[in-house]
Amino acid sequence: MGGQYPDSDSWIALNVITRAKGNDLAEKMINAQREFEGGWAFIATDGKGVVASRDPQGIRPLFLATIGDPKQPQAHLLSVDPAPFNSLDVDEYREILPSETVSIVDGQALTVDLSPDSEQRSCIFEIVYMMHPDSKYMGQTIYMSR
Repeated sequence: MGGQYPDSDSWIALNVITRAKGNDLAEKMINAQREFEGGWAFIATDGKGVVASRDPQGIRPLFLATIGDPKQPQAHLLSVDPAPFNSLDVDEYREILPSETVSIVDGQALTVDLSPDSEQRSCIFEIVYMMHPDSKYMGQTIYMSR
């Protein structure tokens, strides 16, 4: 297909986000997501910072890691599976909460929105097929969940 027509849900989501109201990428992402349904884990940049967001029901996993001292981090890492953090010098990582939007600007990672749905879910395909067996998700190793 290509060209003028959308050929993926990511393309559609990106276009909705870029057209949403807001003064920066984080605001645009928060406002656009109010129209979305289903599960997602977004990581996007506008060249000034990075914004990561997880769906309100927590269907898709998303993790934030810190390299170095958490109070003065050398870097922040984002991933849909924490397995890559194991091979890096990661001092700390956590699950981004359902509906949490994190903005990373000037070396600081801040939660800029958090309004989770009362009903939490997870995607069985992430646990069974996608995530590394040594990864921890929802407080349990993937190996034990399987």
